[in-house]
Amino acid sequence: MDLFDQESSQQVKPDKVEARKDESKEDAAKREAEAKQKQRVTQQLTQIDRIYQETFLRRLIRIVEIFTNVHSRKAVKQDKESLGSYHINLLVKLTNSENLATLLNLLVLASPPMKFTILQILQQLISVQQISHSVFDKAVEIAVQTNEDGQTTEAESILKQVKTQIAEFKSPFLQFMYHYLFSIRSKMWSKSNIESEGSYAVSGEVIRTIRFIYEHNYDSKCSNYAWREEIDQLFDKVFQNFGKFKSSYPIELEIVLSLIRGCDFRGMMQYAPGYLIENQIEDEVRQE
Repeated sequence: MDLFDQESSQQVKPDKVEARKDESKEDAAKREAEAKQKQRVTQQLTQIDRIYQETFLRRLIRIVEIFTNVHSRKAVKQDKESLGSYHINLLVKLTNSENLATLLNLLVLASPPMKFTILQILQQLISVQQISHSVFDKAVEIAVQTNEDGQTTEAESILKQVKTQIAEFKSPFLQFMYHYLFSIRSKMWSKSNIESEGSYAVSGEVIRTIRFIYEHNYDSKCSNYAWREEIDQLFDKVFQNFGKFKSSYPIELEIVLSLIRGCDFRGMMQYAPGYLIENQIEDEVRQE
């Protein structure tokens, strides 16, 4: 029995060794495959991170701005000359509510340089009368939808949580732009809030955008004349209740009046007393 056991054990040992070698080869191959997969994923994440860097995104938005600038100018010219408009059709296809919603989300989240470019894109698209205001309104409704995880988006906070006392627009797009303007300007007067560098300049471009909407739709035949009517109603309301608003809501009154061309001189409240002495405001001279 002893001899038989020894012989059988001697026969089994080589088999075990071969099996272990096969297992070690499989493990090595598996580890190598996992290492390659990990390296591939790391490379992909690096490339994705590079794509989402601000520099790349800024260049991409700039390309869109150049595209819309060229085609909106040609579209407006062709519309006046009653020519067939390839450029208009191209812009209409580009300007759907989902794409505009992406721009609006970038507007509230991006850095000031990108905000300027995005606002310029919006101005160029607004200049094309064939793009209805309903497309912009629908874009706001998409932009303010709550995230899948239930968290409130920044755009939703601006539209629904910012409270104003004077202005109230039926158009979601006008309401969104005005609330965004109010959220920036009101923080400028608050000691408990700090806005990023360049925010005041961005607010100036938002003012120009709303003013552009008002001035560009001067003709009642314009397809987006409803926007101008709403802004006109706001101006009528302000001038009819000027004294009340001046004492109760001076900050918002300054914001509303800034929408009128020529009423945003040196960032002063337009109704504040003061005059210039050698390019200095009277209060500054007194402090000296």
